[in-house]
Amino acid sequence: MIITKRGGINPNQIQLAQLFSVNRVLASRGFTIKSEGDGTDTLIPKTEWTPSEADLVFEIFNDKTSRKELLDFIEGKVSVPSVAISGLTNNVAFVKNRSAFSSTFEWYLGELLVKRFRAFSSSYSVIVNDICRNSDNGESGDYDVLSILGDMNLLYIESKSGSIDQCGIMKAVERSISLHCVATVVVVERLSNEILDGMLKGLKYPNLPSLSSYYELSIKGRADCVVYKWHNCYFVHATKNIEVQLQTVLRLIEYSRILITQCMIAGEGDFETMGYVLTVHKTEQNP
Repeated sequence: MIITKRGGINPNQIQLAQLFSVNRVLASRGFTIKSEGDGTDTLIPKTEWTPSEADLVFEIFNDKTSRKELLDFIEGKVSVPSVAISGLTNNVAFVKNRSAFSSTFEWYLGELLVKRFRAFSSSYSVIVNDICRNSDNGESGDYDVLSILGDMNLLYIESKSGSIDQCGIMKAVERSISLHCVATVVVVERLSNEILDGMLKGLKYPNLPSLSSYYELSIKGRADCVVYKWHNCYFVHATKNIEVQLQTVLRLIEYSRILITQCMIAGEGDFETMGYVLTVHKTEQNP
């Protein structure tokens, strides 16, 4: 995890971040972390960033336009960085590397939950010992992002560059279930109804094989926050505004969690009552 000396943070906040770190909370639940990202694999490869470096990287990644400009520069699609990203690319420690971009993007996703949605802590590139997949008995303890939310639930985010296939979806869901996460969020670069129709066709969610729909949801009046909900797995578009999409996801997670405590499952009409725009997509099950 990248540790920064943040200006304006009082000691009590720092103690909370340490007390509710991903490592500490998982240990309290019987899980052991083998390793986690320390910043050395990012675009500024060092374990400690200055507050200005952390803020600059976060603001670039949190803006979909500057994030794309940075990726285009790293991939050589443009030779001169734009003004919006030059503060980062001119940093003496900056490395122009696609893998480092992906690692930094994972850091950003966790930092977004902390900065904007008051999560206690987050870690990226987390390896957890003794996690197995049910479908093929393979080891599956590699988590892109884990975050301890403000309600002490554990959220797992899987970041996929390009597209994702059925195998990738199932592995992500099984990793989430094995670690008892409140939900899985899959951030995908290429995402549409057509893509999801193909990926989810015939795919059975663990423990819920009879359910064969996924929902396209957005907050009423907010066309920029469309997300896709497949049972307890949410799909988010990587090239759009991630912050407003995660806002929608967090709301839906809380709504679903409350229904579970009441032994209920949200019906199609319930989402509209709660202020969401809903489109239902049926997925055809294999015989």
